[in-house]
Amino acid sequence: AREKIEEAREAQGRRDAAQAALQAAVAPAALQVDVAAAEALVAPAEAAGVPEEAVAAARGLVDQAREAQRRRDEAQAALLAAVSAEPLEVEVGAAADALVAAESAGVALEAQDSARAKLDAAKAAQQRRDEARDAMGAAVAQPLLLLEVEGATAAAEHAAAAGVGMAEVAWAREKIEEAREAQGRRDAAQAALQAAVAPAALQVDVAAAEALVAPAEAAGVPEEAVAAARGLVDQAREAQRRRDEAQAALLAAVSAEPLEVEVGAAADALVAAESAGVALEAQDSARAKLDAAKAAQQRRDEARDAMGAAVAQPLLLLEVEGATAAAEHAAAAGVGMAEVAWAREKIEE
Repeated sequence: AREKIEEAREAQGRRDAAQAALQAAVAPAALQVDVAAAEALVAPAEAAGVPEEAVAAARGLVDQAREAQRRRDEAQAALLAAVSAEPLEVEVGAAADALVAAESAGVALEAQDSARAKLDAAKAAQQRRDEARDAMGAAVAQPLLLLEVEGATAAAEHAAAAGVGMAEVAWAREKIEEAREAQGRRDAAQAALQAAVAPAALQVDVAAAEALVAPAEAAGVPEEAVAAARGLVDQAREAQRRRDEAQAALLAAVSAEPLEVEVGAAADALVAAESAGVALEAQDSARAKLDAAKAAQQRRDEARDAMGAAVAQPLLLLEVEGATAAAEHAAAAGVGMAEVAWAREKIEE
């Protein structure tokens, strides 16, 4: 009987120890249970006679721990995968969801903090990239002639540095280059047009300046600049027309023989030519002809007067030799033939 009692004491001691060990193994929170060690205690507990309900309860806790730890490990793996890419490649929304899931699944705080730091860095990097993309897009959205080339170039460089896609940056750079070329053509056309109308009106090459207007408009030169140039071309055309007409009138006025030149009209034409900007050489030539005409006509008039005075005496007092010489001089000075013939008749009488 004592042996049986001893055997019972020992058996019950083994049972109680096995139950205590099993219960201790599953007592921690599910994520802290050593699943393998707890599972290893189940069979000895059953063999030691631990009550079935106690073993079943322990088995349930082991299964719960195993499932919780599986979910935690999967959540941690998903979290690490979600933030493992380069900051600009991280799927921020998915990573945020993975972080929430990891927190819910009991992933270690250290792992969560590390992932959160990477997620924050990704958010900041992607925000910088997106802001740089928007700035670049706004800079190149302007019409080519209004696009601010230097600012847009800087925006494209900043976008490239911030990680905006190469294709997007390349497209923006093409737009900037197009703008630079278009603005260069416009500026060159405007400079050429302004240079063409810059001289004094009489020196402007009207045909050449007019030929530059259409290209300037096509190149996008501002309307007010084109209009101003057109105004100067019109002024130049009108000034040159007046000059040419004044020169033609001046040449016509002094083109006759000196005694036939209308001195008053020629003098007026010379004043008009000077006012209209006729070349000094043409003015000087016309002035010389006018002076010659004045002198010739003065000599003729003086000779006519002298002849008239010589034959105005009564016939018996008329000094024949002197009057004859005066008539010859008058004829040589261009006095009309009829006047000279009349004087000669008087002399002959």
